[in-house]
Amino acid sequence: MKRIETIVESCEDCRFCQKFYRISDDRECAFICEKTQRVIEMGNHIDPNLIYKPHILPEFCPLEAYKEAEKPEAQPVTAPCYIGQSKVDEKAPSTVILPGLPGLEWMTENLSGFGGTEVDGRWYYTYNEAVAAVKQLGNGWRLMTRGEAVDLAALGSIWQEGGPHGLPGRLFGGGLFLEAAGLRNRETGALAYVGTEGNVWCSSSYYAGYHSAGYLFFRAGDVRPLDGTSRAYGFAVRCVRNVK
Repeated sequence: MKRIETIVESCEDCRFCQKFYRISDDRECAFICEKTQRVIEMGNHIDPNLIYKPHILPEFCPLEAYKEAEKPEAQPVTAPCYIGQSKVDEKAPSTVILPGLPGLEWMTENLSGFGGTEVDGRWYYTYNEAVAAVKQLGNGWRLMTRGEAVDLAALGSIWQEGGPHGLPGRLFGGGLFLEAAGLRNRETGALAYVGTEGNVWCSSSYYAGYHSAGYLFFRAGDVRPLDGTSRAYGFAVRCVRNVK
């Protein structure tokens, strides 16, 4: 993002400040709430012939994905939770609370079992499988919201080779490592981009009212917390919960 353009009025249904900034470079634009200074949405607005298309403001509040109603009530950090093939496993998951996000507890490993598909020792979930998995997990664990993905990316991260399971990935906030597990193809079920990119589901749709789901994307030279795609892809799940 290189330059700040005119402040653009938001849709009539916006419950916040009614205005947000539009920031753009030659390929992408983002909208930042004037009141909260948070990214609202971002994406490519260029057609295949590299001709700019006008951005049409949505008929819904673009901050819908960040509303507090998405976040369940905080659970005590001591609440037990069992991860793996069976809920009766005696091994509790390792967790971390990042200094820059003190209100959230993150699992230090991707979710395994509880539905999904295991390939080469890694677990991949469609969006609907991911939603069902965290409900089964319980104890306050959930998918991160898109706003939390933005906050995580804002902490800063570095690309690291040879993570805990042999794959490279990004270390966020100095304490949360997300491995580049790639994705599971929605049509063939084959894995792709293992070791070069990571994709982690968020709880919110790409845009409010859209069927596409939001996710955090990263690779060696890029982090995009507000991407969206078909819910049929198999992505990783990294559980998070609120702490008091």
